[in-house]
Amino acid sequence: MQDKARKYRLLGLIFFLLNFFLLQNHSYAQVYSQDFVIGKAIKIRSQVLNEERSLLIYLPDGYNKTQIKYPVLYVLDGDGHFHHVTGIVQFLSTRKLIPPMIVIAIPNIDRNRDFTPTQTKRRPTSGGADKFIKFLNDELISYVDKNYRTYPYRILVGHSLGGLFSLYTLLTTPDTFNAYIAISPGIGYDNEYLIKEYVTILENMPTLKKFLFMTLGNESSYIPRLEAFCKTLEDKAPKDLEWKYTYMEKEDHYSIVHRSVYNGLESLYSTWKVTNNLIESGIEAIQEHYKALSERFGYEIPVPALVYNLVGYRLIQAKDIDKAIRIFRLCIEAYPEYWYAYSNLGYCFMVKGNKELAVENLEKALKLNPNDKLTAQRLKKLKEEK
Repeated sequence: MQDKARKYRLLGLIFFLLNFFLLQNHSYAQVYSQDFVIGKAIKIRSQVLNEERSLLIYLPDGYNKTQIKYPVLYVLDGDGHFHHVTGIVQFLSTRKLIPPMIVIAIPNIDRNRDFTPTQTKRRPTSGGADKFIKFLNDELISYVDKNYRTYPYRILVGHSLGGLFSLYTLLTTPDTFNAYIAISPGIGYDNEYLIKEYVTILENMPTLKKFLFMTLGNESSYIPRLEAFCKTLEDKAPKDLEWKYTYMEKEDHYSIVHRSVYNGLESLYSTWKVTNNLIESGIEAIQEHYKALSERFGYEIPVPALVYNLVGYRLIQAKDIDKAIRIFRLCIEAYPEYWYAYSNLGYCFMVKGNKELAVENLEKALKLNPNDKLTAQRLKKLKEEK
């Protein structure tokens, strides 16, 4: 009986000690937290619509550290699509498949009113598309261009009635945007009003240098209408309208949005990526690549600093230091605040045995980025040498 009591006391002591140490560790644990913010919400007053409109705004990483300009992606039904669309943009841009861009998402107040071109009995507030286009042109786009660093290249994403609105905008005021992504567009609206109107308007539109990407999921009632619309485009579309239609049979009316935005941006920027073969072709081929991109998108797209850097690295690896020096100097000429180019240029002069120019460029790199340990080590080594 005494042995059994001692056993229980021992177990109780062990249990107490375990809880004591667990509580102690918990008490002294330090918790670190950080909020990850993908954007901000603001409100602007619309005189056109006579109401206050909310905007959800995403800026690319490093926006506040440079003076770089960006194309702008406008998203209808913004309250439902802001989060996943900004994720797509961040993913594709960091992998250099598309350029970084600003995202402006427009939450709804009355989508039946804003996205429909005509009034119908079924939707009492419908028929406000023209007024909403005026709001976009006269107020929203002007506000964004005034308050953010933007290139004159705008993309519109719309789903369902928003897809109908995208096509209607392309039809009536095509210069509002440069590229249109219309997802499961509701072109059956008002007895296929848009299909009937498109035939006449396209016949009187000799040129239309725009990009149109349309998708449709497994939506039986939509299929014949969109196929008829595509037939109209095949017969009547201006030759410089770049358009594509993709049927996604595994998607439904709601799941299709994410894949459509991803595929649409990938298609729009299908020639954007700088391949290894292009890097190996040299700076002249790369400059021609960006000249072609500039002509395609309608604004000057310079060779990025990172691309100069990749070319320079290849030349260093090939032991062609003189050409590498030329590339890093071109980079500094285009991007005088890019510390990495100074660091690499300093290294090239180290290899060449030009200590004076090596020190000069390494010091410039450290001035721009004091935390660069490799540059600091190289500079220290040079200064310690007799």
